Amino acid sequence: MKDLPKRLTQYNQELASRGLRPICRRGFLKIATSTAAGMLLPLSPSCGSEGSDTDDSRPDLKSGDQEDAAIGQTCPDCVTVGIAKENDIVRMVRTSIELTGGLDEIKGGDRVFIKPNISGPIPAICTNIEVVRGVIQAVKKFTDGKYITVAENSALGMSTEDIASVLGFIDLCEQEGVRFFVWESEEYQGFRDERWREITEEKLVPRSLKEMSYDHFINVPVLKNHEKSLLYEIDLTCCMKNFVGLLHYQGEGSRLSPAPFGIHNDKLGEQVAELGCIVPKTTMNVVDATTICLQNGPASLAEEDYYQAGLVLASQDRVACDAVSMAVLKHFGDQNNIDRPYVTNSVLKNSQIKRAIELGLGVADPDLIELVDSGVDEIDGIKEKLS
Repeated sequence: MKDLPKRLTQYNQELASRGLRPICRRGFLKIATSTAAGMLLPLSPSCGSEGSDTDDSRPDLKSGDQEDAAIGQTCPDCVTVGIAKENDIVRMVRTSIELTGGLDEIKGGDRVFIKPNISGPIPAICTNIEVVRGVIQAVKKFTDGKYITVAENSALGMSTEDIASVLGFIDLCEQEGVRFFVWESEEYQGFRDERWREITEEKLVPRSLKEMSYDHFINVPVLKNHEKSLLYEIDLTCCMKNFVGLLHYQGEGSRLSPAPFGIHNDKLGEQVAELGCIVPKTTMNVVDATTICLQNGPASLAEEDYYQAGLVLASQDRVACDAVSMAVLKHFGDQNNIDRPYVTNSVLKNSQIKRAIELGLGVADPDLIELVDSGVDEIDGIKEKLS
């Protein structure tokens, strides 16, 4: 269906003329495959359409159209992941966010936390500063910079402010008129969620997070492989793993130590997912996949372990975003002959994704992910790995 985008646009224009919301790409495909090629698609309620049963603008459904109507309603739980590839990183961030629905829910005066990965003084292991710039500028279209905070707590027990200064994040925030905040300078309070299974003790988190002193949380991780070891099973660091930065580094022992004080044991993946309960909703997840670590991550210093993928992904759904990020990692790992289990393992075998689905933190099935791209030549290969 090479003319799919054109047909989908025409179909949605017709829906709009009848007062109905646009149909998602997956719903359109399901309707299209149920009709003869080239025929006009019968109008039916779309994914997420809001027309009521008494809405005169809705077409009458004859008995033969009932199946098509049902097909059009089979995707109410679909979520979108936007993935973009452009030469300009800031523009690429904007494109990826727009592909997944944008930031319209942010209103003037809303308080926004932006959480990048600034884990150490090595640029390759941290979120690209231009990706963070792109996110800041996208948010500033909806609320003033004085309401925006870039916040982080480094992973190495070093001063987050010193690391952020060396990497240019402090200067970036000054240039953009937003605040940079180090969570270790804030009071930490005990937090526990009743849904936790693998995390068996209360965790220390910043007071502002426990008390939800924000209106929107935007997660901005960098895509990296995470090597498995004898201590723990995990192969991806991305959206959910970025929440480790919410924990106090020392607290009652280092967060990098095994339980009971840390989370780095044989259930690391499950515990990473459970940490997501600290932030119940993400307004957007923006993944820096400009340079990705394919092996020996998450803190490799070897140049040959990295690949210039030149991508940015975005989604409101952290689970969907991690699933697609896992597919990206698998695709480029395969293309670069990386000998790691993640290259051939199913996305659903990832322990973080499995546990997050159980917790209801995001999409329940990769089949419900609408992957929409702009300029991504590798999109077919990535889609093939999303299983």
